[in-house]
Amino acid sequence: PEVILPKAAVDDDDAAAGAIRAEALALIARDAVTAPPRGGVRPSPAVARLAEEALLKEETDPLDDEILDHARALIEEETSRAFKDNDHSDADAAFEAAWKERHDDVVFFPEEENENGRRGVWGTVSEAPSAAALVGAYKSTFTALRAQMAKGATRAARVEGRLEPKIQPHLEKAAALRNDIATLTSSLDRAAIEAACFHRLHNLEAQALPTRKANAKDRLDKAHELERHLQAEHQLLEQQRDALLQARQLQTHTVQTPPPE
Repeated sequence: PEVILPKAAVDDDDAAAGAIRAEALALIARDAVTAPPRGGVRPSPAVARLAEEALLKEETDPLDDEILDHARALIEEETSRAFKDNDHSDADAAFEAAWKERHDDVVFFPEEENENGRRGVWGTVSEAPSAAALVGAYKSTFTALRAQMAKGATRAARVEGRLEPKIQPHLEKAAALRNDIATLTSSLDRAAIEAACFHRLHNLEAQALPTRKANAKDRLDKAHELERHLQAEHQLLEQQRDALLQARQLQTHTVQTPPPE
């Protein structure tokens, strides 16, 4: 594995740099053997052998104190340089100040002196010198807001009093128009309902018309058939009547004529 050494250790290729390199290689090898990543590739035999040698060397051949001190100095120098390069404290402070200026509540500090030596300074909540000053600032700000609201309400009432005679005719006209609109809306709704009902009735009648015509034709045919049957019976009854009349006349004539002596 590749080991990235501190800049100072690369420049000074001495025993301390070699110790740092060897220690880094040993640590990497030992971590690969003792704590491999889950699902990762198992370390090769060379890496395992390097880890065993590092552990054995750590137990049997400790480094010289001078070399250790030099290595610690190199590492400390490199880490301090890295921290200095990554120092964003100024930018963070500027961002925090801008954030407070934009989002902090602006309050009035009545007991603080301004540049002209007069009491009363506007500032943010984070600029409060103490909790008591912040409470006083909130009280004074609330009082000022309440006075401003009362002043605005008085002005609104005065403007409303001047505008009321001018807008009253328009209000009455608007009320009349609202009533007309409500009446027309009701009429339109009723007409729409009636139109929908008539449309549905027309569709139902159109669907039922063929059946009704067929039923009416069937009833008409039955009526014609019944009429023919009744006409035949009527003729038969007339014939029977005529026959009975003839028979009665013949019987009467026979009764009136005396038999010969």
